Amino acid sequence: MAIETTCTTYLDGRRDKVDHEMRKVASLLENDRLSDVRLRNGRLMMTPLPTTVPPEAEELGRRAYEMLRWVRITNLLIEVDELTGMARHFTHLQTGEPVNDPCALYTVLLAEATNLGLAKMARACPEYTYRQLAWIADWYVRDETCRQALASVINAQHRHTFAAYWGDGTTSSSDAQQFPVGGRSAAIGRVNAHYGPDPGVKLYTHLSDQYGPYHSTTISATASEAPYLVDGLLYHETDLEIAEHYSDTGGVHRPNIWHLPTARLPLRTAYSRSG
Repeated sequence: MAIETTCTTYLDGRRDKVDHEMRKVASLLENDRLSDVRLRNGRLMMTPLPTTVPPEAEELGRRAYEMLRWVRITNLLIEVDELTGMARHFTHLQTGEPVNDPCALYTVLLAEATNLGLAKMARACPEYTYRQLAWIADWYVRDETCRQALASVINAQHRHTFAAYWGDGTTSSSDAQQFPVGGRSAAIGRVNAHYGPDPGVKLYTHLSDQYGPYHSTTISATASEAPYLVDGLLYHETDLEIAEHYSDTGGVHRPNIWHLPTARLPLRTAYSRSG
């Protein structure tokens, strides 16, 4: 092969080539000759990609949404609770009794889900004070109670006839999402250069082929995803019987190959160039 075998010489050549190409791009940019890319007031502007959704699909979506009734999100949570019984899993840390004020529980869950926080939620919701919401959060909302409540929701969805149109609940996938953290929460965040210079955390989620997120956990932005892939498959508390699982290269590690056969579960990998 016609390739330089000396590392220093090879890197110098690649550096010169990159410098040449970057200068060419800069020249085209300054003369406004790059398609869909332009420089305005020192800022790089890119033309948005055209939509790939057919107009017929847009119209169908609009008509479908018009058929849905408008409800308050708290009323929707009440309806979900009536169908799944999720609130009964939020038990008191000491007594084991279920929460006796489901509406307060819903308010706490909404504060967490929207990242609004209990203090701001208390100001926006005159029915409850911050102390009341904090008491519910401290005594009833824990990792294990959230897992059990999530399992009840996923099980109800799994049993619903409509879910079978998406899948049979035996196949799943998992991946991580990076979320930035700021303010006082920045202290718990780590910087992962793959996602940028800001501190953050990753939310690692397992999703069934029925689009049910049956397991989710928060991990460090720099942590290996592989152990959490196994945790989600072995320790979720739903009735799903996962027979095949898919992951990108971030979730693949040699110990996974050792552990998953004991669970009689094949692991498929969607390899990526960045993996």
